[in-house]
Amino acid sequence: MEIPEEVVRIIEVAVKKGTCALATCSLDVKPNVVPIGYVRIYEGKLLLADFYFTKTRENILKNPQVAITC
Repeated sequence: MEIPEEVVRIIEVAVKKGTCALATCSLDVKPNVVPIGYVRIYEGKLLLADFYFTKTRENILKNPQVAITC
């Protein structure tokens, strides 16, 4: 699924302002929300730097559906 250009622009502006957060949820429905400082769109996909995102990474591996706010 291609990320719309409007969404790409919103993410780029929000990252510069430091106003992005990523929410993940494991299969046992325990949400985990973290601020994110590095996010880019690469080949139509969301690219995040994995700096100490232990719980976030575990959740994504179990349930790839995420929410990002910008």
